[in-house]
Amino acid sequence: MVLSSWRRLFFPEAWEQSVELIPMAERHEMISAYYRRLISDDQHMRSHVARA
Repeated sequence: MVLSSWRRLFFPEAWEQSVELIPMAERHEMISAYYRRLISDDQHMRSHVARA
């Protein structure tokens, strides 16, 4: 959670945009949630998350 906290502190607008992509139930583990999406079979999902 250290990386997530750092991003939230120094880039609050970017943090808000990235949080919106992750369902509330998964937000306690943002890095894991992003990773699951980055390795998803759904190319649209991978591209969308990679841009965030």
